[in-house]
Amino acid sequence: MNPWVIALILCIVVILVLAFYLVSILSSVRELTKQLEYIGTNRTNMSLSIGASTRSVRKLTDMINRVIVNCRNRELETSRKDDEIKETITSMSHDIRTPLTSLKGYFDLMCDSDSEEDKERYKGIISERIDSLSEMLEEMFIYTKINNSNYKLENERTNISEVMISSLLSYYEDFEKKNMTPNIDVDENLFAVTDEQALKRVFQNLIKNSLIHGENSFDVSLKRSEGKKIRISVGNGIKEVERPDVTRVFDRFYKGDSSRHVNSSGIGLSVTQKLVNLMGGSIEAVLKEDKFVINIFLDELSTHSKIAE
Repeated sequence: MNPWVIALILCIVVILVLAFYLVSILSSVRELTKQLEYIGTNRTNMSLSIGASTRSVRKLTDMINRVIVNCRNRELETSRKDDEIKETITSMSHDIRTPLTSLKGYFDLMCDSDSEEDKERYKGIISERIDSLSEMLEEMFIYTKINNSNYKLENERTNISEVMISSLLSYYEDFEKKNMTPNIDVDENLFAVTDEQALKRVFQNLIKNSLIHGENSFDVSLKRSEGKKIRISVGNGIKEVERPDVTRVFDRFYKGDSSRHVNSSGIGLSVTQKLVNLMGGSIEAVLKEDKFVINIFLDELSTHSKIAE
């Protein structure tokens, strides 16, 4: 056979193969476009599917499906956090309404009273209510902030022992009013990589929780533990009828019976747990006979250690 004829036949075969290949790709692209348009305009869990096609188109389809799944997961997470924040605001709005109503009542009493002694007493009560409201609003602000996925702690070398002692001293008068004498066992100069302000918030929340729920005793221990850990234990005595549910104490808005009559946001320990986790630590709640104890474990940083840049 003439070589030119053979060459011509081969060229025609190649052109036909390429044409079929191109038609197959275009057909797959049209099908994928139609499916993407449907997914984009409808709430559906469907994924892209393609029949017999080239390996490149199948690979592209798999990659697009992974992107779709990631987008759905992010949307679900965003929706979950939005619902969580709305629930937080709704619940705390209810908690804030009570002291606000009380404030108005005492303010009216103060205005109507002719007794300077009563006026001073009402002023003191109003001041306490305002402080309570401020704490609740601050707690809500922190809770909202730490639930933001972009929130990061400014971790640095921190003397855990000094932060604990400083936090305890700031509640000296509160312990006196409660007639509680803290039993303190804190080792000096224990260091960890934490955000100092966040750590103060953790200690303050634990102390306030004990002041609200505690009875008879308050114990603080800060010691070295196994595995180069720092163990922080904060415990208080409890009444048998008010034993907290250790499986729920870190849940949002969980309140023990003893806090039902006080102004409490119910998110203090939830905030504490989230902050400890952001520090790379762990936290647990346990019941030991008539005591409720919260343990926190942080990685110890030796005195001579340097923080990696």
